[in-house]
Amino acid sequence: MATVASAPFDAEDADVVLRSSDTEPVDFRVYRTILAVSSPFWSTTFHLPQESVSSNSRTTVTQDIDIVIQGTESKDNIPIITMSEGGWFIETLLRYLYPGDNPAFTNLEDLKGVLEVAYKYDMLSSLPSLRQALLTPYFLQTHPVRV
Repeated sequence: MATVASAPFDAEDADVVLRSSDTEPVDFRVYRTILAVSSPFWSTTFHLPQESVSSNSRTTVTQDIDIVIQGTESKDNIPIITMSEGGWFIETLLRYLYPGDNPAFTNLEDLKGVLEVAYKYDMLSSLPSLRQALLTPYFLQTHPVRV
């Protein structure tokens, strides 16, 4: 069973759940609008007619709604999208999309991983801030050749 992420990714009125691939999965209850505005990938995905899985009957039903991700589960009638990434990477990237302070990085490999996820899901709005994090004095001094 998945645990629910901490605020602000625990919204009761969220309309989609991103589930991490961790051994103990984490559910990020988020808003489609924030994802869609931040990413052409999510915008397109959320508007494709697909199949939905009912959590009560476990039967597949075709629905005419603007989001249903094929092969997903649902919880409280909210689609669950199982991601291939771990919870830390999902949470860090979401913090760059949601209002609030952006997390700081002290490990170049962690930043590289978050950048890869941002590129994978075409999360264009996060890229300038992530690139800026790459060019902080800390990374320029500790990893001048790799940056």
